[in-house]
Amino acid sequence: MQKTIDEIIKLKKEKNAVILAHYYSRAEIDEVADFISDSMSLIQAAQQVSAPNIIIAGIYFMAENIKLLCPDKKVILPKTEARCPMAEMANLPELRELKRNNPDAKVVCHIESPTKIKAESDICCTDTNVIQVVKSLYAKKIIIIPDKNIAEYVQRKVPEKQIIQVDGYCELHSNIIATDGIEFYKKLHPEAMTLANIKCSPDVINMSDFVGSTSEIMQTVQTSPKSKFILATEKGVYERLKKIFPHKEFFLVNRYAICNDMKMTGLDEILSSLITLSPEVEVSQTLAQKASESINNMLKVN
Repeated sequence: MQKTIDEIIKLKKEKNAVILAHYYSRAEIDEVADFISDSMSLIQAAQQVSAPNIIIAGIYFMAENIKLLCPDKKVILPKTEARCPMAEMANLPELRELKRNNPDAKVVCHIESPTKIKAESDICCTDTNVIQVVKSLYAKKIIIIPDKNIAEYVQRKVPEKQIIQVDGYCELHSNIIATDGIEFYKKLHPEAMTLANIKCSPDVINMSDFVGSTSEIMQTVQTSPKSKFILATEKGVYERLKKIFPHKEFFLVNRYAICNDMKMTGLDEILSSLITLSPEVEVSQTLAQKASESINNMLKVN
């Protein structure tokens, strides 16, 4: 592995490239990544770096987002088949019908949604800023796509708005992470604080002490006086928290809570992409302008 790491570091300099990795990416990627963060911060990092070549250790829609906002840069995704099942639940005909039936509504789509959905939306959101985004809109009706659990959570927090949801969800957070795992660890460690990702089911959220995005969960661990935490989120977050805060204890609700698509890219795939500077992600120009507008609207709020 070390030989591959050394070769990647050498090639990064030669090819003038940077590597962006998500919190859910494989732990081995940490050895070569220039930025490790959530989707929002990675977009901002891509805009700020001067390197013309950006390699994404993540999913297709992450790469697509960055290409939308950095059209002059070469955006490379080692595993183009790495997708987000939740994002692909976003149904364009369904969204258009909702818009026709609710002409006074504004559309908020998750940042990981496909470009065609962004192009039909008024503004994007992330797990971190969705409530802030919804509150920024003057409309009383808000369509949130594609995650129904995020939509339901927002409705709780912003009751003055009418939130219209669709039937999309994150399989990992909605189904694999369940209340029985929380109950198990609460009995063993009643003093522990339960932290849940905003995409979790309402039942899991009801049992949690804190609900938010990955970056907010990590920040909460950093600032909390607690020393024990029950994590209702993806395994990669658990692994990173153990590494960053070795003096604290973490209990993962379900050890099978793994985002397989985010973990498709390994060191070998990154090395191969650095050698060839491919495969490159392109975005249809017919959709790019409108889709970029929805992201930029979010960045203005953020």
